[in-house]
Amino acid sequence: MSVARVLIADAPIPSPGYGSWSQRITYLLEQYPGNVVDYVIGNNGADAFHSARTKRYNLQLRHNRLMNRLMKHWKLQAYKTALQEIAAQHEQLIICIVDSIRTKHAVWHFLGQMNLRHKCKIIYYQCGYSTYLPSNKYEALMEGVNEVIYLSKHSYLYELEHNPSLPFTAHVLHNPIDNNRCYPLAPASKQALRQQLGMDNGCQFVWSSQHRKKKGLEVILKAWQQLDYLALNATLHVVGADTGEQIPGVVFHGRQPNHEVHRYLQAADIGLFSPLWTEGFGLSLAEQMSCGLYCIASWVGGVKDYFDAARFGEAIETPNMPGAWAAAMQRAVEKVSGFQSPSLQGPVFLTYDEWCERFCDILA
Repeated sequence: MSVARVLIADAPIPSPGYGSWSQRITYLLEQYPGNVVDYVIGNNGADAFHSARTKRYNLQLRHNRLMNRLMKHWKLQAYKTALQEIAAQHEQLIICIVDSIRTKHAVWHFLGQMNLRHKCKIIYYQCGYSTYLPSNKYEALMEGVNEVIYLSKHSYLYELEHNPSLPFTAHVLHNPIDNNRCYPLAPASKQALRQQLGMDNGCQFVWSSQHRKKKGLEVILKAWQQLDYLALNATLHVVGADTGEQIPGVVFHGRQPNHEVHRYLQAADIGLFSPLWTEGFGLSLAEQMSCGLYCIASWVGGVKDYFDAARFGEAIETPNMPGAWAAAMQRAVEKVSGFQSPSLQGPVFLTYDEWCERFCDILA
């Protein structure tokens, strides 16, 4: 039987602005030798991925308000044409839709119009912690879905608790870490990197994320101002944001290229991960842990799958409260000198190749 494996993503691949899923999918398509994806349908442009195996359907979304109102899913009609062409060449389609409610509804509608539902298996890759849809709308989203990939076991359990029926096979697939970048440095190498980055010999804190309110930077800065940072001989490095403020003991490094962020983590002592919402996985924390940092982390979302505070640092159960962070930061300075990260013994997260292997197994 001729089987085609089709990946559908609204965002371009690669696309730095759409989260970490774009990076790992790009790696799968361009570098992983066991890639099983035959086609990618999406809004890809001139800078899209290049793959000897995978064919691209570079489709542009239609923008016409009147037609969008008159014709259901008119904006995504090009997806229908691509699916029809692929289906004509294969007896079965395994379709993986990357985290788009709109696209899933459109694909299911198009398959019904073309009488192709019987020859298609649909996998939905949920890249957030939850869709937070009411149970009736979540049931509608999952109509026709055969399998769902969750980023964490806690994400799956959340959906199981909040929906009366999950009539599909579920998978949990944690995000991978680039272990070629994120790993602990030997003391001499760490000291040399500190000098390159202009860090002194004091205790170096690092916060690394995008500057969005739900990432918790404001809470961290309020907590910092409660500390006697001079007595602690400590500095806070903010990577990924610059508020424009002048705060004693805080260095804002602004946005950094993805391939540079790990250098700040490797040079630091203590990592801060402060989301005020349920992160699907918590990649920034995983990178800090992989670089050997003592970590202080919000105890929310997918983090609960893997952050063992007894081994890696301290969990904050009240992340909206600056005082909780300030107290934890004070304790961290006292503990970090004797801290031995489990990452010193080897990777604690999936590598990119391991993630690709498991993802391809699901698509098999």
